[in-house]
Amino acid sequence: MPSVKKRTLELISNIAFNEDALVVVNRNQIQPLIGIYRKSINSVIYEMIETSNEVNGNLSIRNLLSRISVKYIYLNHETNEFININTPDIYKNLKNLQII
Repeated sequence: MPSVKKRTLELISNIAFNEDALVVVNRNQIQPLIGIYRKSINSVIYEMIETSNEVNGNLSIRNLLSRISVKYIYLNHETNEFININTPDIYKNLKNLQII
């Protein structure tokens, strides 16, 4: 997510929370990469890795979120800062279109 704005990061960094994580939801889409995670969840992550295998190997961040307490902050930004960029080609195309 190379286009996340500084103001968005400042906004979430100033929110108090007691949960294991603070995660952004923008326009009803969870943005698990834009969040603050406490170190105390390391044991949950290690357990997920240790018990993972070919049958139940779901090591996704969304699976992690289902195992910890999360405070969600809801935004409704009409910007491109939450565009999902998964490949160099997508990045190049968005850059050429001056979206990022």
